Amino acid sequence: MDLSWNSLGPEGAKAIAPAIRDSRSLSRLLIRHNKLGDEGCIVLADAMQQNDNCKIEELDLQGNAIGAPGAKSLAAMMAVSRSLSSINLSG
Repeated sequence: MDLSWNSLGPEGAKAIAPAIRDSRSLSRLLIRHNKLGDEGCIVLADAMQQNDNCKIEELDLQGNAIGAPGAKSLAAMMAVSRSLSSINLSG
């Protein structure tokens, strides 16, 4: 799923979180440059972590102004992820 460059912000992350939490087939989540910040990043990482069947292999969060709180949430998610093989946090 490519949602890049859509100005989703934290509220948009909250709107798509249930789909991520319930997905059994999503393998790519490209969400570059969406002004997620830490709040939106935490919401998405929590949704992925809550999905026992998460199949996301590629996560692209480039250009979302993610700081330490968001990075900590991503680290917790990656510690339990069985599928994630690529993550982009540049910018």
